[in-house]
Amino acid sequence: MTDFSETLRAYEALAKRAGINLLPNKQEDITRLGQNILEKWSPERWRQEIARRWYLHEYSWYMFEESQEYILPPENRIPSDKVPMNSTKDFCSAYGGCIEHCGYHPSHGRTRLEYSDIQKAIKGLDGFPYIKEARAELDRELKQMQQGLEESRKQNSIPRTTLTSLGDPQEETLNSKPKPLLFKVLEAQPFWIWHRHLHLQQFLMTQGLCCFNHIIGEPEKYGKLMPIF
Repeated sequence: MTDFSETLRAYEALAKRAGINLLPNKQEDITRLGQNILEKWSPERWRQEIARRWYLHEYSWYMFEESQEYILPPENRIPSDKVPMNSTKDFCSAYGGCIEHCGYHPSHGRTRLEYSDIQKAIKGLDGFPYIKEARAELDRELKQMQQGLEESRKQNSIPRTTLTSLGDPQEETLNSKPKPLLFKVLEAQPFWIWHRHLHLQQFLMTQGLCCFNHIIGEPEKYGKLMPIF
């Protein structure tokens, strides 16, 4: 993120997509959401967030699988079932960590990331094959999700008769009780962005607010992050 306003716009875009009207005091919304989204990540925070997500690294098997599909001719590709996912010398992986060629390998020390590096990476990913098509597909998916949410809200606005604790009938709708802000934001997100390089770009552009799993936090196993695949 180049400045604070970009992070704010990313959050406002999430809220708009979920049909949420922000309060005048946006910090109150952030507190209700339970995440300090308005906090701009420092270069050190960026380093930590990317370093721990081995699957976003250039030398991870996860990114390699997609890169070879779009870049290498078929005869030079490694079949998916032959890619050494747990290799400690060929690719970065959940169990082997980073390989020596990776900039986040301990032998390289604490790789420093500047904001300019993030912006260069975002711009550079625009040149990845088929990323524009993948972005258009993601936009269509989000539009369909939004239409589905709007239709669901209409259906849930139909009054239904229920019984109170005293047995008295009363009318209410499924929308009569406000949903927590976090729920509203999450229901408008893609579960996971399956085009891996587009996902990396969206992660960098939104400071980790790119999908359901990155907002709530990825699953961990033995203290190590695991991707959704």
